[in-house]
Amino acid sequence: MAQKAAGWDGIAEGHVELTVVSPVERGSVDNDDDGIETEQESVVKLLVKVKVIPVPPREKRILWDQFHNLRYPPGECSPLCMSGLQAKLK
Repeated sequence: MAQKAAGWDGIAEGHVELTVVSPVERGSVDNDDDGIETEQESVVKLLVKVKVIPVPPREKRILWDQFHNLRYPPGECSPLCMSGLQAKLK
């Protein structure tokens, strides 16, 4: 982030445009002029508006790591597990 933008406070807004393509159901009447079934295409345009606040001082920042405390599923082995296993096999 540019240093001059770190203290900016205000509203940022813009548009996000998504194109959703769906296959046509069998037996559907939605055909081209040549009789070939085509995909259904829809365009969605969303207005996005967010409040932007200045960057807080380092001592007031919060670190958010939603995956930090997740356990590996049964049967999975983390890289740390593998390094410990390799050390035991030597």
